Amino acid sequence: MNPLSKRSIVGLCVVGDDLVVVDASARGDQIRWTARRVQGFLSESAQGGAGGAGGSGGAEAIATEGKATGVTLVWPSHRTLRRDVALGEQTLDELRAAVSETPDAFFPVSRDEALLWDAHEYTDADGVRRAILCAVRLRDIEPVLDRLGSAGLTLGRIVPSAASWSALRYAFDEIPSRVLERASGGWSIAEYEGVRWTGLRAGFGAPPPDANDADAMCDWSATPQGVGESSAFHPGSMHAEHAALGAAMLDLARIDAQDGASMPTIDLLRARPKRRFRLGALGWCGVAAAALVLSLLTLNDVSEARATERARVLAAEVDRLRPGVERVEALRARNDALVQAHNRLVGIESNYRPMARTLEELTRVTPASSSFDRISFADSGLSVRAISTATADLMGAIEGSPLFVRVLPMGGRSVAPGGVETVDLGFNFETPPPFASDAGGTP
Repeated sequence: MNPLSKRSIVGLCVVGDDLVVVDASARGDQIRWTARRVQGFLSESAQGGAGGAGGSGGAEAIATEGKATGVTLVWPSHRTLRRDVALGEQTLDELRAAVSETPDAFFPVSRDEALLWDAHEYTDADGVRRAILCAVRLRDIEPVLDRLGSAGLTLGRIVPSAASWSALRYAFDEIPSRVLERASGGWSIAEYEGVRWTGLRAGFGAPPPDANDADAMCDWSATPQGVGESSAFHPGSMHAEHAALGAAMLDLARIDAQDGASMPTIDLLRARPKRRFRLGALGWCGVAAAALVLSLLTLNDVSEARATERARVLAAEVDRLRPGVERVEALRARNDALVQAHNRLVGIESNYRPMARTLEELTRVTPASSSFDRISFADSGLSVRAISTATADLMGAIEGSPLFVRVLPMGGRSVAPGGVETVDLGFNFETPPPFASDAGGTP
């Protein structure tokens, strides 16, 4: 590659209703960047063209200097659907083909749900070839894509944030091997060996205890003004703007085949979403009826008697096929119901908690300042309506129980005179239950 040639990439990320734009350019081994934050880019007023960053103003606010060779959007890893699988003897392309045919076998989605997804191959510490599958539901990211399109930006790539750190880590003297991402709704920990991305864990709520071992951290909830212009930053205080910068640097490395040979090539736009349509019994009858109409239209030069005979034959064929099609659809529906019932029973069995033991523990940890108006059991946890003068103490007490984890508000909240709060809470069972080995547990 010509060392005097200049390559430019735009990195984007979304924080609330704001859009972070990073213009990164490279000449030889030198990389420079500028960053800015477009306030309210995704708000309804902006989409309607009313003031602020909306309309043509939004397009001008994200206009890039010069001609960028690509635009990359980075998506937080904890907001993706994830799956880690062993490749065995198959290639990465063969795995992609399998996921493309049956995405619901790899991700917790329905058969007809549209996804943006891709796979990243790595080798684990035992020398086993594995792949990280990442996906985003199209309905979750489609408003962002539509808004970017209305502002005149065409995305060339979407990457999970864990991939963007592969390049940005080399901005530090001591290259981090584990990067923690924190946000109000969840966390993720990505692991690396050299430039290779070799692992990803994520979840909801607070990060696990071993997150303290991470040697770099990105706080998605931080709201600084920006990373500035080619400024230095610390691995322990990164934020959303740095994720966008990492995405741009990732694509700059990919432009140079020699420098980017080991960088992740994952791209959630690689496999465009497919809409799946299934014809039921009535659908097949509709197809046959359409064939009948087309036949009649193409036989204008045939006598009325011959056309009538052809219609009779087609109608008889529809009547002959109808019972078989209906039987197949009934068997398919029955099979789907059995599979769903089996999966639910397996989940209930693995998360079973005796109701008496659960209520006894909930009573034990509930402070005197709190009571419950409603308790509802689910397969994996409880939802309650609590009446309390110290909601934070109640949530801390439940979180401290060995039976319950991830205590979160569910949305409903009201405050009565005297400071008495009514709030809906939800929390999960600890897995496995601490009393799973008790031979004489309460039934």
